[in-house]
Amino acid sequence: MKKILFLLCIIYTAQLNGTIHNVPGDYSTISDAINASVNGDTVLVQPGTYYENIDYSGKNIVIGSLFLTINDTSMISGTIIDGSASGSVVTIKRNEDSTAALIGFTIRNGKADYGAGVYIENASPLISSCVIRNNLAECSNPIGGGILLQDSKSIIYKCEIMYNTATGQDVNNGWGGGIAAINTGEVKIINCRIHHNTTTSILGGIGLSGAKVKIIGCEITNNSCYSSGSAVGLQDSDALLVNCTIAMNKATLNEKSSLYFIRSSPKIYNSIFWYNGGTKNIDGWGGVAEVYNSNIEGGFDTLSVMDSEPMFADTSAEDFRLLAASPCIDAGNPDTSGLDLPTNDFYGNLRLCDGNKDGSTVVDIGAYEYVPQPTGVEHKKVTKCPESFYLMQNYPNPFNSTTIISYYLPETANVKITIYNVLGKKICTIVDDKKEKGYYSAVWNGLDDLSRKVSSGIYFYRLKAGNTVTDKKMILSE
Repeated sequence: MKKILFLLCIIYTAQLNGTIHNVPGDYSTISDAINASVNGDTVLVQPGTYYENIDYSGKNIVIGSLFLTINDTSMISGTIIDGSASGSVVTIKRNEDSTAALIGFTIRNGKADYGAGVYIENASPLISSCVIRNNLAECSNPIGGGILLQDSKSIIYKCEIMYNTATGQDVNNGWGGGIAAINTGEVKIINCRIHHNTTTSILGGIGLSGAKVKIIGCEITNNSCYSSGSAVGLQDSDALLVNCTIAMNKATLNEKSSLYFIRSSPKIYNSIFWYNGGTKNIDGWGGVAEVYNSNIEGGFDTLSVMDSEPMFADTSAEDFRLLAASPCIDAGNPDTSGLDLPTNDFYGNLRLCDGNKDGSTVVDIGAYEYVPQPTGVEHKKVTKCPESFYLMQNYPNPFNSTTIISYYLPETANVKITIYNVLGKKICTIVDDKKEKGYYSAVWNGLDDLSRKVSSGIYFYRLKAGNTVTDKKMILSE
């Protein structure tokens, strides 16, 4: 597996106010640490392979590897929860809310009827910076090889979901090889790589049924199925796809599309559909796909859609970033309001960048933003950094329980981020640490310093770093 390059890293600092249960220091297993936890606690797991199947048991806790505290992405590949093919590896299904989180693990070798890697039902946790791979949903009609979300409003952020399978009894059964979502509230899948997932029937990468889902900044590649929707499929669902790269997905029945919809009207912005099998990239019935500022092989009946070779960096190495001559650079919709674009892409590049050096900052088409290189090396992107301390707008905003606050340090500095209400009263401090130069993020989960939920309304967050003090406004809604 390629090393995931996180220039923007999630630190779930707000939750570290509770008791920290160390594994294996305090408890030999993650399950034992969960049993000892109460709402607001953190289970912090050292590197190693843990052969167990864990259940949050209705507790709003954070379970994280050392990635949570030291930002080292090797902790993700080095901290493994292995399900030993004896059920879902992680189960979150007892009304856990958005303050529950799973951060910085490799989740592998689950085997279950549904949601073999991560099974989420009647819960809305954050799943961040995880690799979910080599899990198998298997029964007469399995759903969700990697992740199953049912009656959920989860956020899946910066995860790699790969080599998962949903294997049914025949070609009419089994869907959602990577991710399946059923009867959900608004689920957000942001800056994820979803690849090499398979099903025996339909919807190889992502499958939606009665779901409301935003898929933003995602690479969906090399997924496969027997019939329709090798990349994404939706039935009776509300789907928004923004800045996605959908490429090299295949169906055994070659005439079937990579995105297929039934009684649904997906909205697609700034996305690439290329090198997929089938006569049509987007097809379906009972609805109309709305497509804007995208690049689709074979074209689409919309004026703002181009049909031009996207010029990926290296498809043989599965590198779907853009080369300098790509027509997708600065070709996205100039108006990104309402699209919920995060500040950075999966690799940490600023999402709005003047890629073609024409003096304007327009979002690119596709999952990855092109950043010009002074060295002439085209396919390895380097973020053009601000020259001073920089506080970004929180994402999402407005939010209903969890939001991400990102910032950039041009030099090593003591950093403090504090939340205030409109009366200027301090609510909590979510960062108070010395940090080196680089991009960082913190997550605020709508709790005060005593881990109590705050009411909806307007709040301010303040960055103090070096001699810099800067504030921004955010809105917490119901």
